[in-house]
Amino acid sequence: MFPVHTPPTSEWLCSHGILSWKFPPSLGSYTLIGRSRAADATSLYIPELDILLDCGCLVTTAHPSSIFLTHT
Repeated sequence: MFPVHTPPTSEWLCSHGILSWKFPPSLGSYTLIGRSRAADATSLYIPELDILLDCGCLVTTAHPSSIFLTHT
């Protein structure tokens, strides 16, 4: 059995497996949409706040009002 090659690029990563998670109502009923992979790319969008955390890959077609970088 041979391993299947998976391209490690951000374009491939973010076009596959974008996840969505709803916060509990006690925390504000926000939605977190995005993908993160260590040493490759992170991008998390919160539509209710219209913000993007990091921008390592495309996870939404929206144009957020603010982008916050958590690291360089």
